[in-house]
Amino acid sequence: MAKCGACRKKIGLFGFVCKCGGEFCIAHRAHEDHPCTYDYKKEAREELAERLAKGLCIAEKIVPI
Repeated sequence: MAKCGACRKKIGLFGFVCKCGGEFCIAHRAHEDHPCTYDYKKEAREELAERLAKGLCIAEKIVPI
């Protein structure tokens, strides 16, 4: 049986796996609630740079009626 990486509580069937690789209970599932080492800002920057390079961030100038 797995235990939460923050509070060591037994998880059971409802464990949440974070992008940092840890498994946490419902109280510590958010990255603000446990000592998360994953860099979410870096992931968002890389995704945005990739989308800009492909030209996917172009808005329509005239909305068709």
